[in-house]
Order: sequence, then C-alpha cells, then structure tokens
Amino acid sequence: MGQMLNVSQIPPKGTGTLDFSFTADGKKMLYTEFQSNRKTALIIRNLENKSDRIVLQSAYERDEIFKPFIHPNGDEVVFLKNMANDSTYVFDIFTLDVAKGTVKNLIQTPDISERMPNWSDDGNYLIWSSNRNKSSFDLFKLNRTTQVEEQISFFEDRQELNAHLSNSILVFDSGFYGMNEEGNTYIYKAGTEEKTPEQLTKISY
Repeated sequence: MGQMLNVSQIPPKGTGTLDFSFTADGKKMLYTEFQSNRKTALIIRNLENKSDRIVLQSAYERDEIFKPFIHPNGDEVVFLKNMANDSTYVFDIFTLDVAKGTVKNLIQTPDISERMPNWSDDGNYLIWSSNRNKSSFDLFKLNRTTQVEEQISFFEDRQELNAHLSNSILVFDSGFYGMNEEGNTYIYKAGTEEKTPEQLTKISY
C-alpha cells in the first residue's frame, strides 16, 4: 500500500498550483501558485534536489499572473498580466529575467488581448495569440535576438490559441469556439511562412 498522507489543514478555497513548463534539460520546472489572497507566485523547482524558489510574486491583491512559460535555457519567463481596470480581461505579455529579477512589459497592445505565450523548442522565438482584428485570434512570433515580429497564422474568421513551433514547423489548434459557426476545433500543421495549413485532425464520430 502507498503511504497515507497526514492532512493537517485543508488549503483555503481558491488556492492551487498549475501552468507548468520545463527547461530543455529537464532539470527545472516552472509553475504558478494561486494564493487565497488573490495573489500569484511564480516558482521554479529544481528537480534534482527538489528545492523551490519563488522568482516572482504579486505586489498586491488581484495582481495576478497567468500562463507563464519558462525559456528552454531557464534564463527567462514569459507570462500574461491583465491590464484592464474593470471585470474584463485585456492581457499584455511580460518577461522576467530570472537571474536579475527584472520584469519587462514586452508586448504592449492597449485594448487588444494577448493569449497563450510560449517559446519555440530552440528558444529563438516567442509565440503567442492576439485578437488584433478584434474579431478572432491569430498567431504571432517574435525573434528573440532581432525583436522582429510577424504574423504566422491567417484564419481571419477563426481563432488560433495554442501553438507549438519546432524545426520551423508550426502546429496549432484552430476553430470557431463560441462564435456563431459549427463550434468545432481542429489541429493544423504549417511552415511558419505558409498561409495554407494542413489539417491534421478531424472529428471521428
């Protein structure tokens, strides 16, 4: 039988850990801790010695951090923060220099929302989704060295949110979600310069 856990206290409602990612060598894991005071903390765990280090924490209540992703070499973290002053969500993209502890508002787009930032496998590009046409989300990439930005998906009537870039091959999901269409979502593959992606999946029933 497995060892019984001694639960001495039930954590407050609203707490939890999620949104994990790993460095390329598999030695470090980044995750988010949501705290009961509506604050969040970014924590890096050393998987070799099981030690945790808080690398960023909310400065005040509701100063929440969303969807962090650690760079493959472990030196930088990208994440979202809500910039709206009301109950809506308008996200900007921020980066954290892990060694220095400095934070930069990397993608500033007032009234436009960014989603799902992550790094390419080689760490050369930042990938994210943005609703710059105000009706759907498209994918963009930023060259980490040159800071040149370009759009890499072109479904004007749909929404692309989750993406992965490896060896110049872009894989992403796309669909109508809550829009007044069929409501289905599929996975596509394309080169980063191609505007006609290949549909990889279909509904099997």
